[in-house]
Formats: sequence, C-alpha cells, structure tokens
Amino acid sequence: MSCEYFRTEYPICCECTNHNIINAIEKGQKFSIENVNHQKICKIKLDDCILKSEIEKKCDYLFLICGEEKKKKIAFFVELKGQKLLHAIKQIETAIDLLKIQLIENKEINSRIILSKANTPDLRSSELIRFKKKIKSLGGNVKYETRTMTEKII
Repeated sequence: MSCEYFRTEYPICCECTNHNIINAIEKGQKFSIENVNHQKICKIKLDDCILKSEIEKKCDYLFLICGEEKKKKIAFFVELKGQKLLHAIKQIETAIDLLKIQLIENKEINSRIILSKANTPDLRSSELIRFKKKIKSLGGNVKYETRTMTEKII
C-alpha cells in the first residue's frame, strides 16, 4: 500500500510532505523525522482515524517513507505513551497485524515508542524480547526513548 492510497482513501488522516522535519506530538512526547534528502513522507494518524475500533487499542501514527521507487520502502509505527512500555507494544502490534497485508511492499517495518518514563522491569520482559524478534523478522527494529526521539532518513 502506498502513500497515494492513504492520501486518497483517508485524506483527513494522512499528511504527506517532503519537508525537512516532520513531527508528531502528543501527551508531552515528540517523534520527529529529519528528512535529509526531502523524500516524500506521509504521517498517518491511525488511532481513531484509519483504525476506528473501540475494542482494540492501536498505536498513534504510521509514517511511510515513500521516496523514490528504487529506494527501500520504510514504515515506522509510532506510539507516544505515558510510562507503560508493554501496553505500547500491544498497541503497535495490533496496528501492524491490522495493516500488515497492506504494507507488504514495505521492506522494513519499524517500531518507535516515546515514553514519559520507562519502568525498568518492562525493559527486561519476555514480551519485549518476543516483540523485538517479530519486528526483526519484518526487516525493522524497535527503539524506545523518553520524551523525544528523532529518526534521520537519508
């Protein structure tokens, strides 16, 4: 599924740009993409926009690096959270499971979690280890930080 699909089907939920900096800010947490080569990037609001189910909790955003056709397509599932790392993992996992088929063309699916603070026991949990393996199998990685995170796209 391409950026064009989201722009056409969900124009209210999708903002595409080639700006140098693209931000998502909620609850005092901030995720930024530094877009060095001014590629086309879509910031897509998932929770209560694309994915409207009241039953399942989903992560906040999906960023798609649409760029040039020859370059690797990259997706970032982003959750801006309080302090519950394991809850954030479940939200991202739900969103990935719901959109995985549509994102089959993406060669790299990543997880980014921005917390107000992290609970030390959560950082050693078997659930986090299992989640990291799952994301690695999708060609990506898991990163989590407190307050802010910047991802540089070259």
